[in-house]
Amino acid sequence: MAPSRSVLPQRIASVEVSAPDAVERGGEFEATFRVLGADGNPVGALLPVEMRLLDATGKEIGGGWMAAKDGVCTARFATNLDDPDGSYRIECRDRASGLAAARAIRRR
Repeated sequence: MAPSRSVLPQRIASVEVSAPDAVERGGEFEATFRVLGADGNPVGALLPVEMRLLDATGKEIGGGWMAAKDGVCTARFATNLDDPDGSYRIECRDRASGLAAARAIRRR
């Protein structure tokens, strides 16, 4: 999907996602997506972002479109007891720039 056009206080230089290294099957966790300017700090704007949780087969099991207030969006995700074996993957995309970040999360 192409980036949207918007007027921002600074150029978006990078994005990052943080989440735990591992989660229990059927457990919950929080992930935080940051949209960063050239100075390395979150961009001071309300930005459209997408955060998705995928199971080991690539099936989306949570997430959607959200708003990153002042460049930061934190979301809570729940896993299922019957999820397939393997790691989860959190994928995040900033709609304003098109930049994306992802992280694998081991299932314990």
